[in-house]
Amino acid sequence: MNGPLIIQASVLHDLYVQVFLRTGVPEADAHLAAAVRLESALRLPAGLDAFTVLRLQNTVHRLQAGGINPTPRLRVVHEHATSALLNGDNGLGAVVGTRAMDYCLTKAHQHGFALVGVRHSTTLEMMAYYAMRAMAQQPIGIAARNP
Repeated sequence: MNGPLIIQASVLHDLYVQVFLRTGVPEADAHLAAAVRLESALRLPAGLDAFTVLRLQNTVHRLQAGGINPTPRLRVVHEHATSALLNGDNGLGAVVGTRAMDYCLTKAHQHGFALVGVRHSTTLEMMAYYAMRAMAQQPIGIAARNP
């Protein structure tokens, strides 16, 4: 093959959704995880690369082996008016991270500021995705992770 292979974003999104569905991830969560991964791939200088494909393969293996919970039930561990700590139930990081940011945004709209942390989650993928989610609603969003 000569030159790069060009894949339409919608085709890649649909591939991600189908992969997640076949590993037991509910449809809404499969679309959410696919959106986060697609946004990440679209922001790479070279587009989709071998590392991105290998990450998906690793995620599939972990879902199949029980290392990632395909149907996490997030729960609040500690909570105050402007902060919370959530247990991600070892779910897909893209799903857990998005739910956590949405929870944080709800608190921020109620109180003007909020901080929400998550534990027991898998890789959150592209951290900027969560800050951009906040940006769409006008607050300042900061997303960080513990290496």
